[in-house]
Amino acid sequence: MYQNLLVGRDGAVWRIKLNRPEVRNALNAVLLQELCQVLEEANADSQLRVIILEGAGGHFCAGRDLNEMLAGDSVLELRSSMDMVARVLETMARTGPLIVAKVRGYALAGGFGLVAAADLAVASEDAVFGLPEIHRGLFPMTVMAAIARHLSPKQAVELMFLGGRLGAAEAYRLGLINRVVPSSELDEAVDGLAREIAAKSPAVLRLGKEAFYTMSGMEYFQSLRYLREMITLTALTADAAEGVRAFLERREPRWKGC
Repeated sequence: MYQNLLVGRDGAVWRIKLNRPEVRNALNAVLLQELCQVLEEANADSQLRVIILEGAGGHFCAGRDLNEMLAGDSVLELRSSMDMVARVLETMARTGPLIVAKVRGYALAGGFGLVAAADLAVASEDAVFGLPEIHRGLFPMTVMAAIARHLSPKQAVELMFLGGRLGAAEAYRLGLINRVVPSSELDEAVDGLAREIAAKSPAVLRLGKEAFYTMSGMEYFQSLRYLREMITLTALTADAAEGVRAFLERREPRWKGC
């Protein structure tokens, strides 16, 4: 169905695998278009809770396909190509299910941006993160928006302007990823996290994610007013009523997703 993605479903969990292992899953136009498409499809499924995003062949993603990037015939074509990365990052934030990045090997440049844009990230101990664009006469302009949400300004400046790399332990210390595990335990760690999320109300997961990202750019008092409306909306869902009822009756909730 997809040329550069492998997509599978396991109950309330979708698994999306970037599938260009011969180039360390470099992001070309087809892959980016397909990623936007599958995320939009996932967003339309009200019962979906989790998306696991990973790479094929031992690496997460080495960033933008530079050969394709330089093949454009005009400034407008290049701008359109660059816009696809921004569209993917925006679509990730607007997609209701939580996105978990599962990171092995390299997560560089645009690949680093995908990790930063994911809602959660789990990496193997040998994962490598970096923004090498400065060494190629480029700059991580688009992914800077996602990365700046996690790093302090001085940390971000050092990483972007020096083009260095981070090991998984350092990425965890800086708050870029949630967990670091041995490579042999990565599958189970991510699957366990996905199962834990999938046990939650799909309606509340979506409302909570929307509120979190909408609130993050607001002035403090504005955010309080917005969140007051969002908690009211959440409390009026059928899942909120079911969750409270299940708690009082000492049983597991049966979510309806609305």
